[in-house]
Amino acid sequence: MDVTSRGEAARHVGAVVVAAVLVVTAAAGGTVSVGAAIAVAAVAAVVGMPHGALDIVVGPRHLGFVSFFAIYGVAMTATLAAWLLAPLVALSAFLAMSWFHFATGDAEHHTRLGTDRFAVGIAGSGLILGSPLVLHTARVTDAASDLVGAAAAPSAATVQTVGVVMVAVAVAAALRGVAGAWRARAVSPIVELMTLATLCVAVDPLVAFAAYFVCWHTVRHHLVRDVDRRSLVPALALSVLTIAAGAGAWLLVSPTLSGAQQIVFIGLSMLTTPHLIVTELVRRQLAPAADTRPTLPTPASSAPLAPALASTSFVPSVRRPVAAITKALP
Repeated sequence: MDVTSRGEAARHVGAVVVAAVLVVTAAAGGTVSVGAAIAVAAVAAVVGMPHGALDIVVGPRHLGFVSFFAIYGVAMTATLAAWLLAPLVALSAFLAMSWFHFATGDAEHHTRLGTDRFAVGIAGSGLILGSPLVLHTARVTDAASDLVGAAAAPSAATVQTVGVVMVAVAVAAALRGVAGAWRARAVSPIVELMTLATLCVAVDPLVAFAAYFVCWHTVRHHLVRDVDRRSLVPALALSVLTIAAGAGAWLLVSPTLSGAQQIVFIGLSMLTTPHLIVTELVRRQLAPAADTRPTLPTPASSAPLAPALASTSFVPSVRRPVAAITKALP
């Protein structure tokens, strides 16, 4: 099964899982308790962590050992410094980077749409990240206050304004993506956007994000990476060490619910920044190889020549007579 086919399968599996989440949440009255939401987020972190940990396998292979670890070291240090010196800027950058990373990741699995695939990626991830700012403004504002401090925290009006802009961009992108899907006669992007929109409105935002992160982003990320089962061993080991380090930091710094939130967000931000950089560098390194293999229609009259043209012995067989003729000319 190639990447495209696996991507299609992943989309259908994700849709089924999210549909199950919608049914269960609707039966529970449309909301979940804080404890249940935190539990869902923890499960999402544990399940999704290995997809980023695969960088330790893929990164050195394509970028080189020294370059890979230099990128991670510098990016993680810079991100931590940003959180300590300008937490609101760090939070805003984390949101923007996440949107970019999710959108480009989703776009990779809608190649049938051409450039409209980016619209689908921007729309789906924009709805997931932006709708909580509009529909759950007070909750997001309180969370932001816990993360950056009351003095630097954005007001509820600012949070809602940012959310409205994000959702407006996502809706505009969705319209273009749906139009492109309609022209390409691709049903899955339309169903995907409808499912994500329903997810944003119908369930707790943390549950919605966890479902998207696990069923869309993580699964798709695994599909496009050149890894085998043996690669999962170091990735899982690194994931366990990362989670253990986070738990240790939580116990040492602030063993409270607010402290856990800070450790999770800052820790994920420190990992997301280098992960995004490595992912984009690897993607751009592999893109030229894919772009240099165009598939052009072969005219029926030239079909018998195709095997000869494809043969490596054909070019020398042509060069020798041409060279002889050129040498004989005055």
